[in-house]
Amino acid sequence: MVLTSGIIHAELYDIETIKGRRRIVSSIKSRLSSRNISLLDIGPGETREADIAFAFLSHSPKESAEKIAKIEKSLHSVFPQYDFVVEYESI
Repeated sequence: MVLTSGIIHAELYDIETIKGRRRIVSSIKSRLSSRNISLLDIGPGETREADIAFAFLSHSPKESAEKIAKIEKSLHSVFPQYDFVVEYESI
């Protein structure tokens, strides 16, 4: 088993309020939670940034890398107006 954990950092350029930030973060979390990933909003209180911690188990390093690629593809296709950086570590 491989445990993968990391952080998704999002730049939310057009968000003006905390309520708007929460709406986007909730949407990201609901979109990704269907992939059996544990998610937690750990970001700063700033409206134009979001950090979401994630963790999941996989059977192999290859499966873990494939899941990360799917996460990145999903984020960029559903939210193309925002920039995402996904940092992760597998053990």
